[in-house]
Amino acid sequence: MLFHTWPFFVFRLVVLPVFFSLRKTRLWLPWLTAASYFFYGWWNPYYLFLVLYSTVLDFSLVALMDHCLREGKKVDVVGRLTRLRFDDRVLKCAFIGSLGTGLGIIALALVGPQTLRPTMTGLGLLVLLMGWGALHSSRRIWLLISLVNNLALLLFFKYARFVAENLNAIFSSVHLPIKLADPSALMPFGFQYLLPVGISFFTFQSLSYTIDFYFGKVHRERNFSQVSIPSWTLEDDGASPPNYPNSYKNPFAQITFVVPSAPRVDPDRGPGSLRHKPWSSEGEGTNRFDWVALDSSLQWQAFRRVLKTLRARGNNVLVILGPFNEHFMAEENRRAYRKTRDGIAAWLTENHVPHVASETLPNTLYADDCHPLTEGYQLLAQRLYENPAFQDWLR
Repeated sequence: MLFHTWPFFVFRLVVLPVFFSLRKTRLWLPWLTAASYFFYGWWNPYYLFLVLYSTVLDFSLVALMDHCLREGKKVDVVGRLTRLRFDDRVLKCAFIGSLGTGLGIIALALVGPQTLRPTMTGLGLLVLLMGWGALHSSRRIWLLISLVNNLALLLFFKYARFVAENLNAIFSSVHLPIKLADPSALMPFGFQYLLPVGISFFTFQSLSYTIDFYFGKVHRERNFSQVSIPSWTLEDDGASPPNYPNSYKNPFAQITFVVPSAPRVDPDRGPGSLRHKPWSSEGEGTNRFDWVALDSSLQWQAFRRVLKTLRARGNNVLVILGPFNEHFMAEENRRAYRKTRDGIAAWLTENHVPHVASETLPNTLYADDCHPLTEGYQLLAQRLYENPAFQDWLR
């Protein structure tokens, strides 16, 4: 479904009105999910089952991990095998269901069509491995199943033909009578062997959920229509200077529904740290900045477009100006800064955009040209809360 074609135009005419009518209800996410699956499956519905299969499997594996004991605790394997004596009913059902389903799939593979045997045999062994994990209450086995399943799908669809062709070329060059079959011969029901769109993305996104749950970085997501992702995009590693290992990831995937109970104590931050000191003890700066006129500023043009887009989509926007450290600049340079600030405020007023122009803080409350110290942030927050424009915006 290409963006410039009629099918996409009709798709948008159906999806968008329903989405906007449901956006204030709980149904907007299921609707958007269904529309996304439909859009993905338009080019080849068969490969839509890969996304569904990977999603449901990893969601279930994490649910089963949540019912397992921590690694190292012994379980009565003999009692479970002989008398089905499980401490957890979910694991008992998982063991019985996986054992019966796995054996049934393998039996069907032996008597079924030859083209289905590789797929059904692999699936049957994977299901039996799930039964093994339930028997031993092993989170490690559940994680192994997720790794094997996701990486096997990725390797088969993305690299199997490449590997087979190169190995066949090597066998031929050394005159070995071996020839590996093309991966298309393993496709069930004669489906065409194609590279699924975005398989690397959804494979590693799904894997990240099981891996991070195993290591205790995320909680189990109990609502299938939501997504629980490991860490915030701007979380640093505690080094000095700090690194931000998650900053390259998809920002929509960093949302977590786990509210932290208390902030982490950092000796390099806060009033007690050595870095917590004013930018200057003298209070007067000599810096001169080349302020760009608003009419020729690309950043200002982009900001206005973003702001208009947000408001057109129904967002309640509040703009906060400053407070820039005017003490950092030479006296003659401050006039150019204030002209730019006042021009921005005038445009916001003219376009009826709620905004607060923060007053410059005392010199001793700045750490550099634009970042206040802890006391500065406290004063800034107090001023903002008491501002009439902010109170009107809250209502």
